[in-house]
Amino acid sequence: LQTISHELRSPLSPILGYLDLMKEGKAGELTPKQKNMVGEMQTCGRNMQLLVDELLEVVSIEAGNLVLNFEELDIHLILQQSIKDIRRYADEKKIEMVTRIPSNPLWLSGDGRRLTEIFTHLLRNAVKFNNQGGKITVEALNKDNGVEVIVSDTGIGIPREKLDKIFGLFYQLDSSSTRYHEGVGLGLYLVKRLVDLHSGAITVESEEGAGTIFSISIPKKRQAALSNQNRQLV
Repeated sequence: LQTISHELRSPLSPILGYLDLMKEGKAGELTPKQKNMVGEMQTCGRNMQLLVDELLEVVSIEAGNLVLNFEELDIHLILQQSIKDIRRYADEKKIEMVTRIPSNPLWLSGDGRRLTEIFTHLLRNAVKFNNQGGKITVEALNKDNGVEVIVSDTGIGIPREKLDKIFGLFYQLDSSSTRYHEGVGLGLYLVKRLVDLHSGAITVESEEGAGTIFSISIPKKRQAALSNQNRQLV
């Protein structure tokens, strides 16, 4: 799987690079229609690149080889980056994004790249499974032992009988051949495993047709609770 992922990634870089040059007019001026077509190709290419990156990450986690770089971080900056990463997709569906984050810094020990990945995955799902003109709320709370981040949406929700399955590898709410939402079921699996690697916890509440609430708690100080699972933490 790792070899296949690397082979898929290799041609993606020049494809996306040439598309960027085309979009900028470096290969000749494009008509508005052509620019839109190039933009659609860029979106598809980046989605494929994301999938390849997720596959590589799954391989590393399953092999116990994923290395985290812990440092003191302000969760404000992490959430700002994640919201920035997803804002365009939310705007396309006219989804309102509301933030409720204290003005004072919220420090914790974590891997900035992986924490950004956690919240970007949750926000992407909140957009994907939301309704046109819906709402997403991101809230951060300062707790005695850590920081709690809550991501809620007004989307389609998750059936009660499936709540305990959504963090499984390759699990999809709708795996039928006629399903509407794309994806292969890696996002929430990675979120759960990356939260575990931060010695954190994640919970989910949902009502079908009324939205979903994900709550993530990350301790302020790194814990060594995972050392017996053959995972590398630095």
